[in-house]
Amino acid sequence: MKKYIFREFPHVRFPSNDDSLNRLMGRYGGWIQALDPSSEPTTEFLEELESIGYARSEFEAMRFLSSTTEERKSLLIRAAHLRHKILTESGDRLSELQWQAMRPQLQEHDIDDGEIESVISEYVPHLLRWFPPENGNRL
Repeated sequence: MKKYIFREFPHVRFPSNDDSLNRLMGRYGGWIQALDPSSEPTTEFLEELESIGYARSEFEAMRFLSSTTEERKSLLIRAAHLRHKILTESGDRLSELQWQAMRPQLQEHDIDDGEIESVISEYVPHLLRWFPPENGNRL
């Protein structure tokens, strides 16, 4: 099985271990196109996604996490992911440096620690479901 790696998010390998999810992504242009935040998913795609057991919020979390845009929601989800890694000690020195570098952007967008903690509880469980650590993914 071919794996793709986003350079902005190097520890998550695509595709997932869910064959039905991989087939769905293949029908809609592949992982990279499906997760591109500049494209809007079709209603048909979202219905098929739900039919195989994934919620739109899970899909949106993955799209924003893989994004490099400076949109507030994208920044918030990326910050929550990074903070979760640090809090669970699965992060390394690089994670700490990335966190420190991100702090000014968070302040600029009025994102505080409470909001980040809320997003951790909302999105991180979905990310762990899509890319479980036992498959070599480091979320």
